[in-house]
Amino acid sequence: MSLPPATLSIDLDDLWSYRRSFGLPEADAPSLLPLALPRMLEWMHTRGLHCTAFIVGCDAECVEHAPWLRALAAAGHEPGNHSFSHATDIERWEPERQQADLARAHAAITAACGVAPRGFRGPSFRASASLLHAVQAMGYGYDASTFPNALAALARRWQRRQAQALGSAIELADDAYGSRATQRLPLTAYRWALDAGPLLELPVTTLPLLRWPMHGTYLQHLADRSPPLAR
Repeated sequence: MSLPPATLSIDLDDLWSYRRSFGLPEADAPSLLPLALPRMLEWMHTRGLHCTAFIVGCDAECVEHAPWLRALAAAGHEPGNHSFSHATDIERWEPERQQADLARAHAAITAACGVAPRGFRGPSFRASASLLHAVQAMGYGYDASTFPNALAALARRWQRRQAQALGSAIELADDAYGSRATQRLPLTAYRWALDAGPLLELPVTTLPLLRWPMHGTYLQHLADRSPPLAR
């Protein structure tokens, strides 16, 4: 019996973006990509897997990342556009600024990987009509920004508490990681009806009924408390 098809994706957010999300200084953050990417490529290779890796454009511009991003594409993994600056409020920007950000990221990722992105994922899993139009204007075949899960409020609460424990304060949008409206969106692929035509949406994988996220970060936090339940 053949297994059902599935998608596998990873957001290549470097350490600076995580530090920013907790209100910590970004400038002195070392890059983890030269360590993480070889491990990821080896892990995927031994299991015969391929993924879409959503890459932040400013990281793609970094010279030290180029060999590994080129190796990622050469191994058959798909590079995706994860914006240029990983700004978590990009969906609220003016349309021209959104389009410029996506275009700059596209150019940087294409130059680093030797393969052009075909899809986009927004930071913090948020989208808007103007951002979806910007994705479509890039000629991309899909967006993968929605995350219809039931644990978004818990994720926001955890992030705020962690930032407080680290001695910093953060401004976190009330719809970060998903709003009440996005919780009700379909769990399987569907199409947005935009003025220029339909755009395919590939939601982040969420288990049906309970709408619990099938997401690495969530599973890691769960494993800290109960490895059997995480498995």
